[in-house]
Amino acid sequence: MAWGLVAVLSVTAAAGSNELTLVLLGWIMLVAAGLSAYRRQWRSLRVWSILGALLLIFGTLSLLAPGNTGRQQLDSGLVPASSVWEAASRLVVLLRYLFVEPAFLVIPALTLILGPLAVRIMPARPPGLRLPLLLGAAVLVGGVVLATIPYALMWARVPLLTRATNALVWWWLLGWIVAAWASMPSTPVPVASPAVRMLLGLMLFIILLIPSGRAYLDLRYDAPEYARQWQYRFRALRQASRTPHVPLEVPPLPPLTNRLTFMPPDDLSTMYGFGVNTRLATWFGVDSVRVAVPH
Repeated sequence: MAWGLVAVLSVTAAAGSNELTLVLLGWIMLVAAGLSAYRRQWRSLRVWSILGALLLIFGTLSLLAPGNTGRQQLDSGLVPASSVWEAASRLVVLLRYLFVEPAFLVIPALTLILGPLAVRIMPARPPGLRLPLLLGAAVLVGGVVLATIPYALMWARVPLLTRATNALVWWWLLGWIVAAWASMPSTPVPVASPAVRMLLGLMLFIILLIPSGRAYLDLRYDAPEYARQWQYRFRALRQASRTPHVPLEVPPLPPLTNRLTFMPPDDLSTMYGFGVNTRLATWFGVDSVRVAVPH
């Protein structure tokens, strides 16, 4: 009973988080329900069906909430696909960018690093988690495709938004670990040699070092000036909100190296109707705001 309550609360919370979590969790539940039906595990099928129905109900409420629809109306970056073919074309381009990411290419091989640990904790694997590796890989690839579809339907930009890419990298990493563990036979199997695991560990270290280095450079050199300029803008917006019907102009940011780690790629525009501009003006209660046009 306690675990059932935890599952219901977790599904309810996840349904209200974001569309990416909603799609991936729904995909996992659909696969789990399908496996339960195939294995004739009717009790498990009933549990997954109930949780899936809750996810569908609360996810629909979240998507149709006034705040969510209002945010979409304010976001000028949303460009819905005009046809199925356009959406499919966008999807192919987004997936092509995703699957050439270094993390996506290397992560499946990195599961070999955890081979010795997987063998030691094999007794803790649930009986229902034993799955063929091809099925696990298909579930992971299917999750990436399904999670990318909403962005292909609503966005014309490439590559995928950074926050979505980061979430899918975690899905890919944790998913391959689980898929590799689920595909291992119950009897002991040979694991990769220490030399191979050391080489793969070095590759993982390099992959993590690159964004870490960019993050350090951002924090050390550009982030302080970026924060100072935005604090000035916030003060100007608060001051302008005291005088109704006054359009506000703020100076442009100084040249900064945007490494796409902390600082968002979109700054305020010189056009009042730009998405970031309208959201900022609405938040502070001013008529409009834009970056001053350089003379």
